[in-house]
Amino acid sequence: YKGVRSSRDIEWECQNNIMFKALTCDTTPHFTSIASFISSHPDAIEDIFTQILMVCDEEGLIGHELIAIDGCKISSNAAKEHSGTFDELARKRDKIQQQIKACMKEHKSLDRRRKGEGDRKDQLEKTLGTLDKHFSKIDQFLKTAAPRMGQGKRPKEVKSNITDNESAKMLTSKGTIQGYNGVAAVDKKHQIIVDA
Repeated sequence: YKGVRSSRDIEWECQNNIMFKALTCDTTPHFTSIASFISSHPDAIEDIFTQILMVCDEEGLIGHELIAIDGCKISSNAAKEHSGTFDELARKRDKIQQQIKACMKEHKSLDRRRKGEGDRKDQLEKTLGTLDKHFSKIDQFLKTAAPRMGQGKRPKEVKSNITDNESAKMLTSKGTIQGYNGVAAVDKKHQIIVDA
């Protein structure tokens, strides 16, 4: 309804929109509950979608004459910086490992001094923690995942994403995003979405 896809927006609609209030019996589920329900019940949602389409067809809302297909690029909740081929990710991991070694070396040299370097040591410890997290995340991904291959005549590796490996880097009119290409098929008669 109304093209609302975000869990937070659905929560807001349940609080402020009379149609949503009627559908939810005037309850307001928290956005995390909505997101959790959607991600953990994909089969149930597909079944409901099918039932809704069957009701629409019985009511004569689907014309069966012209189906229009259109798409839009939707951002995912994944960082572009975490994208790359396996070779690129391995080089990034190795570079982070070198940065970790340099920070540790500096930290050891500061340990030998007696006073006045406390702030720098605290900063180095935070930096080491951040670098270690990035290193572990990339290293774990490279050990457990397989390279993504394109679907051309001669398949070649496409960029993976550590956070969300089903998303991809895409060029849009507003620049490059990490996301999905959402495609919907709509019946002409009443603009009912029949597939997505």
